[in-house]
Amino acid sequence: MKLVTGGAGFIGSHLCEALAKKDDVRVLDNFSVGTQNKAWLEEKGVDVVEGDIRDLEIVKEAIADCDAVFHLAAMNRAARSIENPLEANAVNVDGTLNVLEACRKADVEKLVFASSSSVYGGGTELNREDQACRPLHPYAVGKLAGEEYSRVYYSLYNLKTVVLRYVSVYGPRQRGDISYAAVVPKFIEQITAGKKVTVYGSGDQTRQFTYVADTVALTLAAAKSPKAVGHVFNVASEQPRRVNEIVSCLEKITGKKAKVTHEQKKPGDPDANPIDTKKSREFLGVSATTALEQGLSEMVEWYEKTRE
Repeated sequence: MKLVTGGAGFIGSHLCEALAKKDDVRVLDNFSVGTQNKAWLEEKGVDVVEGDIRDLEIVKEAIADCDAVFHLAAMNRAARSIENPLEANAVNVDGTLNVLEACRKADVEKLVFASSSSVYGGGTELNREDQACRPLHPYAVGKLAGEEYSRVYYSLYNLKTVVLRYVSVYGPRQRGDISYAAVVPKFIEQITAGKKVTVYGSGDQTRQFTYVADTVALTLAAAKSPKAVGHVFNVASEQPRRVNEIVSCLEKITGKKAKVTHEQKKPGDPDANPIDTKKSREFLGVSATTALEQGLSEMVEWYEKTRE
């Protein structure tokens, strides 16, 4: 049995879909961003458990008969953590510690922890896994703490842990109609509805937007590889793209002109955060190859089908 915490969310549901093709899968999720994927997961044969990772007893019950755990549950988004730092810490630090401790008690073979490239803090130099990190907000601090706890549980308790630093993941099932929505689904929501497209700052900020199918492929490769144990990997596309490029790509895909407005850049949002992908390519033998234009087209297609 494989457990995916946060498995009813955007990335988690895609990971569950891939895992369920070969394994029995269980999800632990508190449905904080909605139940839209619950019935779909159950149709795939996934055992869905409602619960919060801040509750150690529920976590223990969910993990009891599992041989591997993919820990994706988190209170994500930088802005949300800036507004609610205590809750962010409770979920992202205490919750992660609960998952690690439950894995230790249950003799789980491997834990894959979904961290974030936000631990780097941005800058113009290429960010590599072995460098010092400088988080800019509580969400990133919590992810870095989770990485350190994962390392400690590997070194002290021999729990086989792998840390993956996800980078600007986008794709189908990502909601743009919720508070603190990520930039790609938010732009799709705004453009298709004919609303004003809100760009924070100049829009020249760059990120290595990574399609969810590539993120899942790299996650599964990391879980499978014995060489990955005890390591940290960046999970990212190769090419940085500007936020403004997303707008122009979506205009071409949808055939609609975006009504762009600019607002002040959000706190904790660096202009650039270049990510090195050499280690993941060499260790895992998998790369994120989906071009932004292709990924956006597939995402828009999904979005339009859900609105029919």
